[in-house]
Amino acid sequence: PAWRDRLDLRRVGVYGMSAGGGTALILAGARWRLLNLVQHCNEHLEADKGFCFNGMPGAAAQAERRARFEAARGVPEWFLPADLKAWHGGRPADAGPDPRPDPRVAAVVVAVPAAAMLDAASLARIRIPVGVVSASDDTLLVPTFHSGYVLRHCRSCKPLMELQGATHLDVLAPWPASVATQVAAQQ
Repeated sequence: PAWRDRLDLRRVGVYGMSAGGGTALILAGARWRLLNLVQHCNEHLEADKGFCFNGMPGAAAQAERRARFEAARGVPEWFLPADLKAWHGGRPADAGPDPRPDPRVAAVVVAVPAAAMLDAASLARIRIPVGVVSASDDTLLVPTFHSGYVLRHCRSCKPLMELQGATHLDVLAPWPASVATQVAAQQ
């Protein structure tokens, strides 16, 4: 109640980091589909392992995922399953000039966004201001394929900061000592 008269909920900002950054870009108007992810990983699997093998720490799981990506290589799009080709997020170009699914979203900031699965044409249609934070040494979401991809295709996106020498999770720094100790033990 104390904030009710101070907030204008007709115009909101969105912040997202990593997968949340991809979500924030979708709220700005970007569209994605699983096929884009599969095609990206077929082309850049070795260079973007952190993204393509996310959640697959073991060799067997990675081999299975690699085989699933490979199964779609060279297959005509019309022959692929509908769920692989279905578009999600944003609004299609034929729905009008505003690609945002929610017109209240007035500005977006993304940090190390997951973006390789986003459609370049839909990024180009974004019209609201989008600030992008990248981490130069990110191996989970390699900047060339994610934050750099956004900046190359989205005309209203501007770099806010490139964290030199930083990795993906450095965006969350400083970590509480208990978390830092636990992560360090896994290295």
